[in-house]
Amino acid sequence: MNPTPKDITLAEIHSAYASKPFKKEPPAEEKTKHYAKSGHFDRDPLHPGYAPEKPQPKRNERK
Repeated sequence: MNPTPKDITLAEIHSAYASKPFKKEPPAEEKTKHYAKSGHFDRDPLHPGYAPEKPQPKRNERK
């Protein structure tokens, strides 16, 4: 007699049809990412804190 076939999991199905083979996920300790603060989006210290005034168009000015 043949042994009873084991059940196939959803992950195995996706692995068979994926372009890359399925890899088991690493433990949660290894998945944590380390972030470093960047000063790229810091506000300019010389900025007054309000929007500049909209310039008024001069009369008879052609665009």
